[in-house]
Amino acid sequence: GGGSGATETPVAAPAAESPAAGPVLYEVRQGDNLTRIARACGSTVAELAALNGKPVKRLEKLWVGQKIKLPRPIAE
Repeated sequence: GGGSGATETPVAAPAAESPAAGPVLYEVRQGDNLTRIARACGSTVAELAALNGKPVKRLEKLWVGQKIKLPRPIAE
């Protein structure tokens, strides 16, 4: 026998249409609080604080228009 019978499996490139895996930016809205945001994206307050590089007490002081990182998008 000769030749290699193995077929190469192409490595899938990330599709442009699919949501990004990893941190996404979220803009704080009126009435938001850290606990509600964490629940909405399936995370915890501690995880959000770590992701944003801030202590929980500091990140809890949100203001409308502030942008914070979330581990995944919020399902609307």
